[in-house]
Amino acid sequence: MPQSQISRRQLIKILAATAGTAILSSVPNKWKTPVVQVGVLPAHAQGSLRTGTITGYVYNTPVGNLSGEHLFAPKIAGIPVSDATISVDGTSLHSAPTGQDGAYTVTNVPAGTYNLSCVNTSNLFPNPDHINGVVVTAGGTTPNQDFFLNIG
Repeated sequence: MPQSQISRRQLIKILAATAGTAILSSVPNKWKTPVVQVGVLPAHAQGSLRTGTITGYVYNTPVGNLSGEHLFAPKIAGIPVSDATISVDGTSLHSAPTGQDGAYTVTNVPAGTYNLSCVNTSNLFPNPDHINGVVVTAGGTTPNQDFFLNIG
């Protein structure tokens, strides 16, 4: 297999980019020039390297029927649920309450696999819904994690 060579300058750039900070003081000056010294990444960039985002919607589901019609006709399946909150189990992370469109976003979730819970404090939707095994990747968004609440 052929070996490729990289210059000292390229090596320092790679090390600086992957480490987030460059410890250039131990590198000879002739190697540094004209390499730009890299400091600590801004706080907002550091978090995005280790965390991700979860997004989705909260909908209602129909319950029972009477002669083929839903018992609660104004709230048929697929209608967005407002004022629901999504929690990342085992953490203190949660979404803001969903709006009229039922959308939610949970940000700054450390990369890993989680279970999610959805609750709505109204008497209309007393039972929570759960999604297990949601994978969050660093710097990414895990979309389409939709919940379906039953009318109580």
